[in-house]
Amino acid sequence: MKYDDATYHADANHTPEQCAVFMALFLAWAAEQGLLGDLHNEAKEELLQREVTPGEFLINNSDCQLTNEDFNDEGNQFAQWYYARRYTSDLLREFPSADLFAMEDSWSSVDRIKPTLDQRFAYWRNQRN
Repeated sequence: MKYDDATYHADANHTPEQCAVFMALFLAWAAEQGLLGDLHNEAKEELLQREVTPGEFLINNSDCQLTNEDFNDEGNQFAQWYYARRYTSDLLREFPSADLFAMEDSWSSVDRIKPTLDQRFAYWRNQRN
């Protein structure tokens, strides 16, 4: 299952690599929650140690896409519930003046959206129980 693909968003003003950043922020947050799939077993330490930016990780390890292979079972369940329906609106609320497809590829961006993602994840977990 494909959740998103940066090439869908690319145009004359935005490269796929630029468009991958907003997706990468979600993947980086998921990594810190222990939600990555086996696809990333070998490479995830560099992400968890913040040795690469989220965008670099997504570009180098997921071909500018978010798919079910990026996440473990719980990560996929949460992504199915949250990513397509709420993630973009949460990003735009947290980064109101940002161009979604030209966001800063940095850990400070992850840290900025993290409280919102943590809140959504906690709500989702509570609803499941």
